[in-house]
Amino acid sequence: MRGVIAKYDTESKSGVLVSGSGKFKFDISIWNSSRKPEEGMDVQFHQLNGKITTLAFLDMSKAVKSKKIAVLLGIFLGWAGVHRFYLGFYKLGIAQAILTVVTKGAGAVWGFTEGFLLVRDAIYKDAKGRPLKD
Repeated sequence: MRGVIAKYDTESKSGVLVSGSGKFKFDISIWNSSRKPEEGMDVQFHQLNGKITTLAFLDMSKAVKSKKIAVLLGIFLGWAGVHRFYLGFYKLGIAQAILTVVTKGAGAVWGFTEGFLLVRDAIYKDAKGRPLKD
């Protein structure tokens, strides 16, 4: 599973991890990376019976999201901001959807244009700064 370190105390060598399935306490004994834990760090973890068993730094320089999927979503569903939701830019996705409704469809040009900007690599990263897969 994936999560983010919400709190980490260097003195007690313990912290709190937040993920989609809740908050979990951890201590340094389960840390499996050479890089030291920090607040805001993306991590990968395993849990058993509600307790974290292993925890490791998640290398965010690796591409996770597909450029091809983002392009198709931008061109065909960009009017609703779906490509922005896919890339993790939730506020922009909501703004695109609202603009399309308020302008009675004219805002769809924004999402459609971004689909082509993705093709031309003008948009090349997701919300976490990771490059897009080709």
